[in-house]
Amino acid sequence: MNEAFWIDKGNDRDFASDGVSRYGAYLRQHRAEFAEAIGESDRAEFAALAWRVATGPIMAPGYVRQAERVRSARLSRNYEDGGLYATVELVGITPRRMDYGSPMWREWPRANGHYYEPEGSDLVGARFLLTTTTAVFPLPTAQLPICSGLGTLEAAARRAVHFLVPLMNDTVTPLIRHLDREDS
Repeated sequence: MNEAFWIDKGNDRDFASDGVSRYGAYLRQHRAEFAEAIGESDRAEFAALAWRVATGPIMAPGYVRQAERVRSARLSRNYEDGGLYATVELVGITPRRMDYGSPMWREWPRANGHYYEPEGSDLVGARFLLTTTTAVFPLPTAQLPICSGLGTLEAAARRAVHFLVPLMNDTVTPLIRHLDREDS
C-alpha cells in the first residue's frame, strides 16, 4: 500500500459512458445537488459533495480509490465554523486467537482488495468479527477551489478532489501503516 487514497484516471477514462470521464458523467447526474454549494461561501459543502460523488457507493469503483483498510471516507461541512471535516472508518487490528466456543470466529471476507459484508453461503455455520477504528479530523478550507457556476462544475469538482486526496493521505496513510504493523 502506497497511499490511503488515489485518483484512478485510467479507469475513469477507460470505462466512461460518454467516452471522456465516468466522474464527469456522475457529476452531471448529481448536478442539482451542487446548486446551493456554488460560490465562495460554500466551498466546504462543494468539496464534500465532489468527494461524495467521486467515492463509493455512488461510484463503484470510485474516481477516488481507497486502500483495503478504508471502509468509508466521508467529508462533511461543519456548520459551527463553516469548516470541513473527514470521518474515515478503517478496518482495525485482527483480534488474536478468537476461538472461544464453537463455531470459531472466522476472518472477515475479502474480495478484489476490499472487505465485504458476509452474506449467503458465507454465513452457513460461521461467525465473523471485524474491528474498526474511526478517525474524525478537520481539513483546511482556505485553498479549496470555488465553483463559480454549474458550467464550471466538472472542472471545479476535479480540482477539489485533487486538492483533498493528499490532505486525506497526510492523516489516514500513517494510521493504516500503524494498523498494518500491529496486525502483522
